[in-house]
Amino acid sequence: MFRVVHIVNPVKVTEKSDLFSAQPITFESILRAKEFSRFKDQIQLVTTQYEEDISIIPEGFQVLSNLEQSVLDINFALKGKKLPLIKDVLFKTSEVSDFDFIIYTNMDIALMPGFYDAVFAYLEEGHDVVVINRRRISGDYSKISELPMMYADMGKSHPGFDCFVFHKDLLPKLILDDICIGISFLEATLVHNLFSFAQNPLFVPDKHLTFHIGMDVLVPRSNAFYLHNRTRSEE
Repeated sequence: MFRVVHIVNPVKVTEKSDLFSAQPITFESILRAKEFSRFKDQIQLVTTQYEEDISIIPEGFQVLSNLEQSVLDINFALKGKKLPLIKDVLFKTSEVSDFDFIIYTNMDIALMPGFYDAVFAYLEEGHDVVVINRRRISGDYSKISELPMMYADMGKSHPGFDCFVFHKDLLPKLILDDICIGISFLEATLVHNLFSFAQNPLFVPDKHLTFHIGMDVLVPRSNAFYLHNRTRSEE
């Protein structure tokens, strides 16, 4: 039977950030989905983060070693946000033993209770890559106690990519350059790589398996970080 490692990259933020309320909900939804799953003994939840982010990580997640660089160390023209490189995050899974598949999701993506069981069903069909699109629900939710209502909210479909499941053997093949997290073109880069190298990929655009609080579709990213990712994705 397959074993999966689900890696996320938490970040300590101020109350001004949307993640301030979304991130605890994401953590709790992941923990609940694992507990709900009949495959919970085959699911390992892990994080990689900067040193200053460790304090927000709840019990139930294995804390892997800290990230040592950010996009600011790669592109000296950038100022401000200390955004990790996606390759640094994904390769932290090398610290985990005995797994077959990697799951990566953004920190604003919450899971439905049946998420992991659905993923295992797709993997049992022989898929080596599964990309799952989220549902977007009302932005009025902000508390963990509201999770039952979030589960019940069908919301609307979303065209973007933010949940990736892939066989560990594909990781060394991915061409991720210096693409950073939290900016457009990250998801497109991952999708193009995974679908190029996979033998039997699956795209799941419209299932009720993950969700994001807020109805926005495309957030404007006309800044230096956007240009960084766009340039790297086109090389």
